Amino acid sequence: MSALSFLLMLCWAQAGGEQAGPDAPPGSSTQPAQAIVTEEAPGTPAPAPAPAAAPGAGGDAGPMVAPTMAAAEQMEPWQYWVLLIGDPRATVPVWWGPPLSWAKVVSLAGLLGWVGAWVLSSLRGRRRPKVTVGGARPIDLALLLAILVGIGSVFVRVAQGSGQLADVQVLGVSASSLVGLLCLGVGLLWLEVVLWSGILRQRSVGDMLVLLGIHLALVFAVAVTLSLPSGSVQFLAPGLGMSPETMLINADGSLTPSGVVALTLVAVQMSLTYMGFVVLLRITLLVLAEVARVRPRRLYAMGKFSWVESFRKTRIPWAVLVIFLLILAFTHWFLQPPDALRQAELSRLYVGTLMLLSSILLTIMVAILTPISLPNDIRFQTIYTIVTKPVRRLEVVWGRMFGFMAVVTVLILALGGISLIYLDRNVGGRIEELRAEIAEAEEVGLTNRASQLASQLDQLETRMSARLPVDGSLTFIDSVGEPRIKGIDVGQELEIRSFVEGATQAEASWLFGENIPHPVDRLFPNRPGMPFPTQSKAVPLNLLLVSGTVEDLANQIYELAYARMELESQKQGVEPSELSRINARITRIEEQRASLNQQYQDLVGRYVDLMEQAQATEDEAEASRLIDEATALRSPDVPVQMTFTVYRTTKGRPGEPVYASIQVVHPFSSEAPMFPGDPQPGPLIFDPLAQEFGGQANPLIPELVYSDTFDVREYYTNKWSFPASMLVGSRGYLTIQVQCLSPTQYLGMAENDLFIVASQGSFLANYLKGLAGIWLQAMVLTAIGVWAGTFLSWPVALLITVFFFVAGEIFFPILSQLASGQLTGGGPFESMIRMISHENQMSDLDATLGVILAKSLDAIVVPIMSLLIFIVPNFSAMDLSNLVADGFAIQWQTLGANVLLALAYALPFSIAGYFILKHREVAA
Repeated sequence: MSALSFLLMLCWAQAGGEQAGPDAPPGSSTQPAQAIVTEEAPGTPAPAPAPAAAPGAGGDAGPMVAPTMAAAEQMEPWQYWVLLIGDPRATVPVWWGPPLSWAKVVSLAGLLGWVGAWVLSSLRGRRRPKVTVGGARPIDLALLLAILVGIGSVFVRVAQGSGQLADVQVLGVSASSLVGLLCLGVGLLWLEVVLWSGILRQRSVGDMLVLLGIHLALVFAVAVTLSLPSGSVQFLAPGLGMSPETMLINADGSLTPSGVVALTLVAVQMSLTYMGFVVLLRITLLVLAEVARVRPRRLYAMGKFSWVESFRKTRIPWAVLVIFLLILAFTHWFLQPPDALRQAELSRLYVGTLMLLSSILLTIMVAILTPISLPNDIRFQTIYTIVTKPVRRLEVVWGRMFGFMAVVTVLILALGGISLIYLDRNVGGRIEELRAEIAEAEEVGLTNRASQLASQLDQLETRMSARLPVDGSLTFIDSVGEPRIKGIDVGQELEIRSFVEGATQAEASWLFGENIPHPVDRLFPNRPGMPFPTQSKAVPLNLLLVSGTVEDLANQIYELAYARMELESQKQGVEPSELSRINARITRIEEQRASLNQQYQDLVGRYVDLMEQAQATEDEAEASRLIDEATALRSPDVPVQMTFTVYRTTKGRPGEPVYASIQVVHPFSSEAPMFPGDPQPGPLIFDPLAQEFGGQANPLIPELVYSDTFDVREYYTNKWSFPASMLVGSRGYLTIQVQCLSPTQYLGMAENDLFIVASQGSFLANYLKGLAGIWLQAMVLTAIGVWAGTFLSWPVALLITVFFFVAGEIFFPILSQLASGQLTGGGPFESMIRMISHENQMSDLDATLGVILAKSLDAIVVPIMSLLIFIVPNFSAMDLSNLVADGFAIQWQTLGANVLLALAYALPFSIAGYFILKHREVAA
């Protein structure tokens, strides 16, 4: 089976050689045209946009769907959906799209597993052949020859791409590619013979139907591919890894040789996906039948066995608890803030260290416990006491997982409880000390000292909370007034931050709103290529406008005005009966708006009366009570928090901070348009009540622009707020602009460095959610360990489990770059040559024999390594400790998505372990 997989990878390398040859610059990637514009945009002024549709309009398709949408215009609807469902890399733009993408990956893995299992079974059950060549079957020799020739053809293709060999064409196609296709045909023939012989010999009716279904899926995919209009092939090229400039269609509408290759690749990927669906159906039926026979008592018994084995035999959980306490006893010796003025780092150091320590210890425990359990039972023959009883193999796998996860749950609760007590004694104790020091400083009249301590206390309490941030979409204006994607690069290592120059018109602008265009599309609306997916960064009005307050009533009035405007737009061209219904709805809306207007006037009048009474009274207690009562009628100011950095070109005046200005722009104002390069800027949204006020001041929104200045404090969270009235009628749209006022200084920022705080929750609940992320990581690792233990000896199973965790936690970004073709410097072999020869990642290597050989090996190995992205779990995505340490809330949506992600990994591994254990002879 490994030889067959190797052969398929060789042929895939041949197909890839047609589109992106080795003569391409290192690090070049065959991405859609829109990805190329992103790199050019920062250094290019934004052109003026064409008169566009309503602001915020744009498609909401995902990046994988976008290339297919252009081709959909030339297809029948059923062709488009069949092609989209059959593309293993595409996500269908509907609610069931992500589960379908998961099913595609699982089905392809199931297809590979089913084929591999039957190939191994067929090879083991072979009879002595009647005809041999050198003691081997002729078809096996043909497979071996095809593999060797395939390796040679890959080497030839790389040499041709490097200009060392001439490219010989046969019927317009490279001869080496034809040889690769011939090798593929030999491999498929060998596979057909082996599968049919093995399944027919064992007379497995269900698998015969699966094999027939696989061939029907192949025929279906080929038929659909042949029915596609030739004009749609050109739009499918980027999704196949081909350059958009590749000519796939002749002037007469016929396909070029490259077009034939593209159409073949479409058929291959679609046929593999639908073949996988056939196998997935077979696996699902078998698993459902097995699940129906699972009994909770037997699961509990198997789980209890794993629990007892963990605590009594290995005693690893006790060791984890003891090691945690020992390390904790000396942690405060090493964890200290960088200086006395940065007390906020204290909470981050402690929280981050405690969660990291818990994660490491639990990971080590799970990596040791789970892969050695089943192999030791088989080795010492204790498995006989289980399999001889009426215990299902699935109950053995799931029972082990439940038992180990019970151990993990108890340990997480124990470690979490100890950590919280430790945090309360250290961080909480420091908070109480700061409060006492502030009181002492105020008593003796040290106001500056008290202010400094109060700032430290505020920063520390901010980190020990659960803030819910709302980020905006960041763009820049340079010092000459031109829009930019990024600011100035001052040469610092963190490329995510860019800078604005002080005392110039340079500014950073954060746009908030629902369904806003990508920054590249805002600055370059007329660029070629498909638009990027729109972004949803709306300000949550329901969390910031308190119900029943003045601002909330004003916003309700605007919502009714928006509803009326939408109904008015529906009047054109409707039937008289429908028109009367629309008019009746408008009448009801006007009645509701009149009622809300009256409530608004009464509430504003009540607020004014309370404030006048507070000013008139001489009793301070009564005045304070009246002010508090009046304040309760208004929504609190909207909090904004910022964490900026400063790049100083001069020392400036000693003791003087760097100053910045901040401005909030309402969407009714034209000072912050949707497209910054528009010569005739307009508001983000239009005021539906503008005509009613007749150009006079809007009483519902006192001001459309609110600005202020502040001093930037590095390593601190700068806090600021603006009136809640700026959110009235905004529908979640808003713009915040920041400028640096100090000359010769630069203010650095990234998109996440400024955010609106929608709410602030409990640190305790947030910490428990962070521990839940560690629990999910342990669940996936438990499934991998149990799976590895079903067919490997315990040392190998241990290494496999550790490999999966390290690959998913540390090297997952590299695997993502491999899978997307964005890894600069070539594959592993080419990178090794660059390291030895001290060449950078972007320069071209001389086409020596060693370089050609390295690129040939990369052409074979990289496609295999890129498949690991579908198998290796993304452990880093389930790690939520950084959010807890930084004081940001873990939303339930995030935690729910991580639960589904963990189940999406753990369930297939456990089912694979069940099938392996079911067909394994444990008594051997």
